[in-house]
Amino acid sequence: MRLLLITHRSRVEDPRYTTHQLLEGLAESTELTLAFWEDMDPRSVRAASRSAKIDLADIDVCMTYLKFRYHMLEPIDWSGYDGPRVMLEFDAWAAYDPSNSMWHGRYQEIFRRDGFHLMITTGRNTRDLLRRDQVNAV
Repeated sequence: MRLLLITHRSRVEDPRYTTHQLLEGLAESTELTLAFWEDMDPRSVRAASRSAKIDLADIDVCMTYLKFRYHMLEPIDWSGYDGPRVMLEFDAWAAYDPSNSMWHGRYQEIFRRDGFHLMITTGRNTRDLLRRDQVNAV
């Protein structure tokens, strides 16, 4: 399976991020190709494939692993790519955080706006709440 992962350079290169094992696991189990958000202009899957030097037709799955504030800026342009769109999001629990209503409903809204098919999140409770809100979450 050929996976195009759109992420931030810091999530790969900065040792303060604890996601290196996740990325290593993806690289071991897929044909992982990275595209960095900072290199994409415009913010489109076509630009990501260009910067990663991979043809759109060769991508089986496209996954984003972005800081949520970047998702909020503008929708991702999926033109030319019809495959599965996956949002990897570790902070979706914030959509249900009773102490901070600023994020309530935002993750669900961006998931729908950007036409994602699946959200990978952490925590059974968050997954169940997202599913209740009609987000296909695992």
